[in-house]
Amino acid sequence: MEPQLDIINRDLGNDPEALIRWALEQGNRPICTTNFRPFEAVILHMVARQRPDTPIVWMDHGYNTAATYRFADDLARRLGLNLITYLPKRSRAHREAVEGLTPGIEDPRHAAFTEEV
Repeated sequence: MEPQLDIINRDLGNDPEALIRWALEQGNRPICTTNFRPFEAVILHMVARQRPDTPIVWMDHGYNTAATYRFADDLARRLGLNLITYLPKRSRAHREAVEGLTPGIEDPRHAAFTEEV
């Protein structure tokens, strides 16, 4: 017997609208998460077209580029997204004032930075 996701991929993998419709039907209160990278626009558009009230969850860590923030604002407005934004307990400005600039990947403080953000 094929695993369920293999069957879903076989039957719906070439029909993105049907695949999204199936995904949205899997729960009583589905959500969609995003990081607002460019290719996310396609998924968000398809979700919003099929179920405009779907909560779109964005974890804004405060370290996005200016272009990402402009893109997020524009896309949320254009698609009428039901956007729910989560922010860290400390803002980027607060964190950097206390801890300093973002530690590099080799810096021992990077793990704590990643955990918090």
